[in-house]
Amino acid sequence: MSIAPAEPSGGRAAWAHAVLAPLLTPRLVARYGSGRVILGGCLLAVVAYGLFLPVGMDWPYAAMFPSLVVAGTAFACAYGPLSIAATGSVAEEEQGLAGGLLHTFTQFGSAVGTSAVTAVYGIASAGGAARRARYWTPTARRWSCPW
Repeated sequence: MSIAPAEPSGGRAAWAHAVLAPLLTPRLVARYGSGRVILGGCLLAVVAYGLFLPVGMDWPYAAMFPSLVVAGTAFACAYGPLSIAATGSVAEEEQGLAGGLLHTFTQFGSAVGTSAVTAVYGIASAGGAARRARYWTPTARRWSCPW
């Protein structure tokens, strides 16, 4: 699959963050608590990664779109409550430090996870190990998500 430089791919499924995060997630947290919403987001991410397993290099974007929507919904449901859980018990005068550490480690985890997924896909595309490596990819991608 190739994407031309003028064709943005990340923004198409970003609606989940823009709509769910500020509108639906606070209601879910108020009703079910942050722990259950985090668990639901994590389980939804596992489903999204499972939907990505059969995706091949030649699949069109439209075939991957449902998986991206599910993944975006999972992140939108889990990230806010995770931020609340990470900084909720920190003293008020240390909230900035806690938030900075949270986002620093989130970015570091994303970088490590992205490089791990790139390595798995590179190994998979190099030879006959594609089928075996494909099953390691959700494990490697787990490190790139905020939880």
